Order: sequence, then structure tokens, then C-alpha cells
Amino acid sequence: MNKAQSPPSLFWNLLASGLAKSSDIEVVRKVILVNSTTVFGGFFLALFAIMNFSRGNIILGTADAAICGVAVLLFIYLRLTRNVRLISICLIFVAGSFFLFILATGQAARVTFSWSFAFPVIALFLAGLSRGLPLTVGYMGVMLLYFSVEPHVAAFTHYAPSVKVRVMAAYILISVFVVIMEVSRKRLYVRLAAKRKELKQQVKSLEQGNLEQERLIGELQKNLSEVKTLQGFLPICSYCKKIRDDAGYWSQLEHYLDNHTDASVEMGICPECAVKGAP
Repeated sequence: MNKAQSPPSLFWNLLASGLAKSSDIEVVRKVILVNSTTVFGGFFLALFAIMNFSRGNIILGTADAAICGVAVLLFIYLRLTRNVRLISICLIFVAGSFFLFILATGQAARVTFSWSFAFPVIALFLAGLSRGLPLTVGYMGVMLLYFSVEPHVAAFTHYAPSVKVRVMAAYILISVFVVIMEVSRKRLYVRLAAKRKELKQQVKSLEQGNLEQERLIGELQKNLSEVKTLQGFLPICSYCKKIRDDAGYWSQLEHYLDNHTDASVEMGICPECAVKGAP
């Protein structure tokens, strides 16, 4: 029987799509951001859909319900495939389209344009600086185009010039702030990656050093096991110089050394015996 997970573990499993905490931090960050957007965004979209339907605003209610359904599908697909790159692209496209739709069809008095302020956060955090910044600038260009066209189209929501200026100023300010955050995060990630690589190299060096040390210790133990030493008292005959072994047998000195040590005995005559004329 599987052990029941604690609430923090369940929350992590929900937002991380089952990824282990030891997974790549960049992948985990994007997965959590995507799931947070789809879960919480889908929840509030469902509430907005109910509110709009109850007020008789069928167009916005249908749009909210449709995007809520897309958020649920993206969440399920990410959990099944963990293809965070594809889901990020889809989420950016869906979010941008939805924000522009409610910008054009919402009611100006209810500041539906405020949804557009979330686009730089989604685009830059999910796509990164190299891809997210062009998307952010492109979205701003579409907003400028809409603000210049909407006075001439009766079906569009009309905004006062002062509101347009404030919206664009706030959008630019938020974009700059998010860019700074993304640059700082990227630099920190690069430093952490370099530090992690350095630590891995140190661990690898230590492991190699331990292996070399174990090899040397093994060789030393092997050499020590092959060394034969003489310890204790050796009973030697004072006349013939024979040595008595542990079994009680008397052996010549050269035979005893040959049997009990690794030394080789070579017979010869010392200078003093040579002077005495030893046979």
C-alpha cells in the first residue's frame, strides 16, 4: 500500500507535474509557472464565466469558459507528456489572444485592459529573454495598433486617450521590471550552473583520489602479505650453528632461511676465513 502524501508533497506534485525535487531547476521553474498559470488562471476564469453569464454577457462568458477549458487541457497534457516547451508556446499564444480579445470586447469602465499587463510576465518567464522580449514588444505593437484603430470601429471597446497613455506606460514599466528580473535570474542561474559543475568536478576528483588510494592500499597489503619475517628467539647450536625449527628438527642455517624467508642464500668465503685457508 502506498504511503499517503503530506499536503506539501501533494501541492508540489500538483504544481511540478510529478517531477522530482532533484530535477533540473530550470525545467521545474517553467513547469511550476505553467501549472500555476493554468490552475489559478483557470479557477478565476471559471468564476468570471459564471459572473458574465449571470449578467447576460454571453460573449465574454463564452470566452472565459473556453479559455478555462483550454487551461485544463494544457494542465493535463503537461502532466502526461511533460513537454514544457510546447505547452509554454501554446500558453503564450492563448493568453495573448485572450487578452487582446477582452481588450477589444470588454467594458472600458471595468478595466478589462488590465489583463494585458500579465502578458510580459508570461512571455518573458516562459520563453526567456531572447524569445519573450520580441513577443512582449510585438504585443505592445498590437495594442498600439488597436488603440489607433478602435475610435473608427463601432464594434470595438473605446478608451479615452488618457487611459491609453496610462495603459501603455504601465505596460512598458511592467515589461522593463520583468526584463530586469529575468536578466538577474538568468545570471544567477548561470552562476549556480557553473558552481554545480565545479562541485561535480571536485567530487569526481575526490572519487578518483579515493580509488587511487584504495589501489595503493591494496598493493601495500598485497606486498605486506608476501613479506616473511623472523620474529622471536631462534635456537641455534653453539657448535654447528644449526637452527631448530618449531617441529624440533635441526636444519642448516641456509636451509632455514630459505624455508622461512624470501631471501636467497649464496655461499662464499669471508676475507678472514680466506686468510686462514678455510677449505
